[in-house]
Amino acid sequence: MTTISDVAKEAGVSITTVSRFLNGHFNKMSRTTKIKVDAAIKKLNYFPLKTVRRWANEATKTVGLILCDTSSQFSSFLFTGAFDVLHPLGFSLMLFNSDNSALAEEQGIEQFVNHRVDGMIIEPSHENFLAYSDLVIQRLPLVMVDRRVEGQPEAVNRVISDNFSSSFRAGIELVLKGYQRILLVGKVKKTSAQNQKVAGFKRAAKDFRIQVDLANLINKTSEQFGDILERSLGKSYLKVKTAVVVLIEPLISEVLDFFSRKNIYFPEEIGLLAFDDSNWATYAQRGGIDLIKQDSYQIGKRAALNLISYIQGKPNGIPSVDIIATKRIHGSSLKIL
Repeated sequence: MTTISDVAKEAGVSITTVSRFLNGHFNKMSRTTKIKVDAAIKKLNYFPLKTVRRWANEATKTVGLILCDTSSQFSSFLFTGAFDVLHPLGFSLMLFNSDNSALAEEQGIEQFVNHRVDGMIIEPSHENFLAYSDLVIQRLPLVMVDRRVEGQPEAVNRVISDNFSSSFRAGIELVLKGYQRILLVGKVKKTSAQNQKVAGFKRAAKDFRIQVDLANLINKTSEQFGDILERSLGKSYLKVKTAVVVLIEPLISEVLDFFSRKNIYFPEEIGLLAFDDSNWATYAQRGGIDLIKQDSYQIGKRAALNLISYIQGKPNGIPSVDIIATKRIHGSSLKIL
């Protein structure tokens, strides 16, 4: 989907200039500029979201929700949180799975625009907020969740977990428990919320000169998982006290399976800590796993409440960022102090 930023780049002008052209504000706009913008629009086959402005007084009582992986527990709880706010208010909630694809996300946005939704909640797959600038310019209410996007304006609310601070605290805890190496296991890409977790652990370990490594399984198959984890872990864990930290819930079962096949026992031989969305891991193996529980239900709930305020024209008091606290749940997979 071509965006207004694409048109601006093609024409060699600012996004504001393109917006003024689209809205017929030609004051102080040279003939040359108008020709360049018009040519860029035709060349790129750009269709602005002009209809959005007409919807201001034609509410459809529908909200669009775009999530990156609807098969995850994180997405399930986030959807439920949003639904529990919107449904009693008479809103329908439409769900689109982007599958972590920026292209698929654009298709989802276009579908929601065509369905004339009153607002959108998006877990972004794009790295830069320019991809969403059309929605802001056309004043469609928008809330972003879970991930940080470069260049996001303060006027657009973002609801996230306290990933950095919770990871920093967990990193300090591991240091105090005597761990000398931390191996992070995740699927990390530039837009991923896991980046804040990685940064938090690295910051905690920096002052203590603790080694922090990342086994990044992005775009890897299940068959490759074991080989990558085995290489990342090595045999050093037998000499250097090591803690494995699983950054996302879907990988917990694979790590447990790997430990089982390799006869690696925690907490005797290795420490294990995981980010979880549903608490299921508290019941796994001998008293449960040490967890950091993310509250995606509250993320969805807060995002929906903020979106309703935007839709009702009451943005005052909504912060640029809402941070939802995580909860440390103690199990038996880390060494006791």
